[in-house]
Amino acid sequence: RRAAGELPPELEDEHEALEAVELISIYFGAKVEGGIDRLRALREHDLGDGPGARMLAATTAYSCMCDAGPRDRTVELALHAMEGGTLLEQDNGLFWMAAMLALAVADRPETGPLWEQTLAQAYRNGSLFSRLSMSLWDGAFKLAAGELPRAEESLTTNLEETEVYGLKVPQAMAYTNAFLGAVYLEMGD
Repeated sequence: RRAAGELPPELEDEHEALEAVELISIYFGAKVEGGIDRLRALREHDLGDGPGARMLAATTAYSCMCDAGPRDRTVELALHAMEGGTLLEQDNGLFWMAAMLALAVADRPETGPLWEQTLAQAYRNGSLFSRLSMSLWDGAFKLAAGELPRAEESLTTNLEETEVYGLKVPQAMAYTNAFLGAVYLEMGD
């Protein structure tokens, strides 16, 4: 927050990027005083087209989804975040995944084609973090679609990649293990 406050006014997009990082951290257990109120207020703002603005749009869409905010505004923010591919090019999975989850929960027809673009970009950029996001949420989406063997494959791949990445964050592992447990329950194991 201090870094964002020290930026000159002409670096508005960079300020928005830092604000997005601060606010999305709430969903990973960070204490951000007034953060939820700030996110609710952001629902009413038109956000710009730069990478930082799109990160903030994705964060606001995710918050709107988690907070049972207006569905139409959630979708509008998520689509704006993903529009034009800027977010996919600039982010390695934290923000584009927030937007994609908001679209998936809203059961939007754009989700499938945008997910395919997301998968392609994750492979292109070569980031292991992108691959972690991709394998986790691909598994979750396959589980929701009833594609259990493919869901299991994505989620076990995620566990292997997590080991390679050296990620020892219980919150991150909880998602994979929960989705994989659901796959096994659905399979009757």
